[in-house]
Amino acid sequence: MLGTFDPAEGALSDYQRWKAAARCLVYELPETGCTIIVATRALGKILKEGITELRGAKVARKARLLPIWRRDDVEKLNGLRGPVFVDPLIWLQGSRDVVWAVSAAVATARIIT
Repeated sequence: MLGTFDPAEGALSDYQRWKAAARCLVYELPETGCTIIVATRALGKILKEGITELRGAKVARKARLLPIWRRDDVEKLNGLRGPVFVDPLIWLQGSRDVVWAVSAAVATARIIT
């Protein structure tokens, strides 16, 4: 799902850049479990499939995906434990309020962007 890229094909689209960044994120995930903040449930599903494909079902089962796409969803960030990663697309797709709230959570917690 997250595939590979051929530089001979030319410039990358925004989607291809996200796929490349998501691929890097997948390889950084610990096998012991983590939380990944994503922009939408649909992107979370794509990311979960990529984790299964690249790292296996065990890592995918232990990864918790947390969609934050509205200001009200930011409440879910309170009290997160363990490693927390942020999908790079949240910085592009999230509303200004969501981006500010996630940025504040990143600044005050052990969240890896």
